[in-house]
Amino acid sequence: MVMAHYPDQFENKDGVWTSQLATPTSYSEGEGADQYIYDTLRAAKDVSCLSDELQDKIIDWPSRYHLSSLRSNLLRGFRIKSKARVLEIGSG
Repeated sequence: MVMAHYPDQFENKDGVWTSQLATPTSYSEGEGADQYIYDTLRAAKDVSCLSDELQDKIIDWPSRYHLSSLRSNLLRGFRIKSKARVLEIGSG
C-alpha cells in the first residue's frame, strides 16, 4: 500500500484519502452547473445510486451525467458487495 511508504503525503478528510501532492484541476461543468449539482446533492435526502429524488433533479447534460441512476451500471459487472470499500483510481 502506497500510504505505508509515504504517510505524510496523504490526508484523511471526511473519510476520503487525498494526496498533498495533488494539484487542483481547472475542469468545470460551468459555474452554474457545478453549483446546481452541489446544491442538489447537499439538499437530497437520498443520494443512493438508484435515487428517484436525484432523477427528478436532472435538467441538462451535466446534471444527467452526475445524477443519473444509469451510472450505477458502470460497476454492476464487478459484483461489489454493498459494504465493500472501493478505491477509484483516476476519478478526475
